[in-house]
Amino acid sequence: MILERRAYEVDAGQEREFWAVQRDWYWPPEIGDFFNHLVGYFETTELGAKQIVHLYRYASLADWEGRYQALYKRFPPHLFGVVRSLLSAQENSFMAPAPIDLPNIADLDRSAGPPAGYPLYGKAPPEGLIVQETVTDFLPGGLFIHWDAIRELPGASAILGHNLIGMFHSTTGRLHRKYEYRWFESRDAAIAHEIEMAQDTAAAGVAEKSLPHQAGRSVRYLKPAPFRWLRPLFEPMDWEHFEARDQSARRIQTW
Repeated sequence: MILERRAYEVDAGQEREFWAVQRDWYWPPEIGDFFNHLVGYFETTELGAKQIVHLYRYASLADWEGRYQALYKRFPPHLFGVVRSLLSAQENSFMAPAPIDLPNIADLDRSAGPPAGYPLYGKAPPEGLIVQETVTDFLPGGLFIHWDAIRELPGASAILGHNLIGMFHSTTGRLHRKYEYRWFESRDAAIAHEIEMAQDTAAAGVAEKSLPHQAGRSVRYLKPAPFRWLRPLFEPMDWEHFEARDQSARRIQTW
């Protein structure tokens, strides 16, 4: 399995319009099987330019390419043009699950959610729910040392696995890059967990072995999409309750 991380930088003031367009046409019965590959749409919470980050899972790069080609043929180019007119940049990257024994996103034969420890799967997420995205760049070969440090722990570390959605490594672009995702009920809870990690013997030991090989680290906080069908990590896809939409109610009339 591979994951695709797509990031769209939205023009200032266009966030609401972006979500409105998604609400109107990015609808499960029409997109179909593509939604089985969606992990979730998220929006950055930091001040400044907003990014929409979405994560998908695929069997392979060939699987990814085939499904996108089919999607582009399914819809008129006008629809994609409407979305792109709201953006200033688009980028994507691919990653693979970390080779360690810790919680991760489920394989394609199962639902994307719920993540480890999440108690509200199938219900509306709490108001402050956020996903912490930590990206760590290692010097060449350093990521292997980091994985070894985790494997050498005498047992599964509760704090390393706490609220863990998954750890991944880049397969395109910059190599030796680690992506780590965790869910928290609030940003304060995420910060509290960072403090606990620094005080935990096992986690501190991994950090001590890894730090000399790190080249950089960044942390971002993401909030899930405002629509339940765009956050299957936290709410199951309820196919039976989706129905055909009234085209006259769409903001995009050219279909």
